[in-house]
Amino acid sequence: MKSMSDLFANEDYGDPLGYDITISRTGKGMDTIYGLVPSPPKPLTATYEDKSINWNNWIDGEDPLSEENLSALPSF
Repeated sequence: MKSMSDLFANEDYGDPLGYDITISRTGKGMDTIYGLVPSPPKPLTATYEDKSINWNNWIDGEDPLSEENLSALPSF
């Protein structure tokens, strides 16, 4: 969180809506280290408005846009 706060406060980057942020994680448990890298924005490769979101996959860290088992999910 400190790295994000510092990035947002940096006048060279500022508002995070103007660039992409890649967050990485290495290690496990108390040995987990997170990295943060800002980069120029890239165009989206898919139109997410037309997709159903599989929230179970999202919670499990899997692809939330996967259409597997969507029929078993509750509709909102």
